[in-house]
Amino acid sequence: MILAALTACGGGGGGDSPNKGNPETPQPSSAPGLQLSAQQVSMSAEHGDPEAVRTIEGVVNNASEPVYIYVRHTNRGVSNAWFNQTSTNGGRLTLQFRPAKSLTPGNYADTVTVDVCYDSYCTRPVTGSPKNISVNYVVTAAAPPSALMLSHDGVAFTKAPFGSRLHQQIVVTQSGAVQGRWTATTSASWLQTTPSGQPGDPLQLTADTQGLAPGQYMTWVTVQSDAPTNTRPAAIRVGLHVTETASSNVFANPLGDQVQIDPARPYVYSLSSAGIAIDHLYTGQRLGTLAVPGRQLSEMRVSRNGNRILATDADNSRVWMFNTDSFGVEGSYALPPSLDSPMETRRTPVALKANGRNVMVVVGLSPDELRSGYYMVDLDTGMPLPGLFTAAFWSYDDLYVSPDGRHFMVHTRLSPNSLYWGTLNENSKGVIFQDTRTGGWFWGTGQYAYLQSDLIVGASPEDSFTCQGNLYQSNSEYVVVDKAWFDHVSWQNTQPDYVDTDYQKRCRGIERYEDELLLITDHLLSELQLRQRDGTLVRSWTNTSGLQGMLLSSDQLRVFDTRVMQDLPR
Repeated sequence: MILAALTACGGGGGGDSPNKGNPETPQPSSAPGLQLSAQQVSMSAEHGDPEAVRTIEGVVNNASEPVYIYVRHTNRGVSNAWFNQTSTNGGRLTLQFRPAKSLTPGNYADTVTVDVCYDSYCTRPVTGSPKNISVNYVVTAAAPPSALMLSHDGVAFTKAPFGSRLHQQIVVTQSGAVQGRWTATTSASWLQTTPSGQPGDPLQLTADTQGLAPGQYMTWVTVQSDAPTNTRPAAIRVGLHVTETASSNVFANPLGDQVQIDPARPYVYSLSSAGIAIDHLYTGQRLGTLAVPGRQLSEMRVSRNGNRILATDADNSRVWMFNTDSFGVEGSYALPPSLDSPMETRRTPVALKANGRNVMVVVGLSPDELRSGYYMVDLDTGMPLPGLFTAAFWSYDDLYVSPDGRHFMVHTRLSPNSLYWGTLNENSKGVIFQDTRTGGWFWGTGQYAYLQSDLIVGASPEDSFTCQGNLYQSNSEYVVVDKAWFDHVSWQNTQPDYVDTDYQKRCRGIERYEDELLLITDHLLSELQLRQRDGTLVRSWTNTSGLQGMLLSSDQLRVFDTRVMQDLPR
């Protein structure tokens, strides 16, 4: 298989190539004919590393006439190979390797063959041609720094007249080869925590409201490991709302666009021309508006624990960071020049997790910007981070994130009916990367979200659900349509021949409820139902407030749309 071009006089046109992996480049022999500086190549890469490149110097000595040079190779680990002329009779052979993250760990052996001939059919090879290069490419799994990882970064508790939620279980896991016991501490007297445990053990959080006056209480739970390695700690932001007043069923001001929920407080954020509005999910009152003087904000998201709001301005020149405790501007980040000009594509700052690290990634890039890369910041330190992502992931229409922040699902622009599920990871060099081996494409609905309640992301595609007229569940190949979810959900393993046309049996919204259950509604929004994943009905509520959409409060005690709210008594 010919992969590199025809050249003359010992080489062809071309520039220099980057040389990653050759700290010392030996020179080829001065003997007559084709000579290469190496015929044995060993390369290694870890998942998440950039594409590896190796260069080999080559000369054609004492050629009696112009020559043709061809390069061919097998492609288990080598993705491309070519020869560029760098002198009258010499050049450079470049070997480009497949991205390590796309390969399973192991050894990948290839042979690269260089043919140098006096004729285009290569019936008259020069002395020493062909030359074979044996290539061994060793791929290793990502070895991320040791870190504690949590199933939730923000927890909201509430004690209200109609019901309470005062307990939450957090799953604590640890990356890295050396494991240790974790300990959890908090300074709040009203919060009880499991003092310690092994990785995989649950961390129980329980709020005690005895003696507390009505109001909003906030605290942090710090989780640390006693492992001998330096393990990255974790923290949980916990809020407790105590009220003795009946809940309002109407917002004093209708919510704006891009509704976002504070993970630790009964606050909801929405975007309007005036800025980011803050509304209370129990009183219905507007608490204030966040704005940047002279700037209009265009896209907005809340961090995983709710302590920050991230927003891009309308001209896509900066990402603004707001502190949700002080409700002030904490800082901003200039976007790369390739993102400066306003375009049709949205630029959205998304908060994700990678090996326990809180990261912000700007997503939604145009084709030109895909070539310029990404923009990522560590939300805890404010420092830029190295990262490696495929273009397909960041070319999206809507992005949804799992409760632990590690897994994502997107409606992509690559196909009108496609969804992509994937995971973020970190390698030993601190590179955050999209783990393509755990990702996959699924056939979806091709419809846009309704108040962002149409898709919930789990720790696997099979634990991810969407609701666009009919109920869908992911399997290993595509999103599966359920023909009639209402009262008789039947999960299927093959694509059905039709979808249910009875609108009273078509779901309108879906939310994760208490981690394990799903809250779904019928198309007419006459009823809200709580069902297990297998479709078993647990309980239901009548829509008494005229809800036209469905979002679930972070304490999971209220459901709301942009105008009205309703209690979900337990």
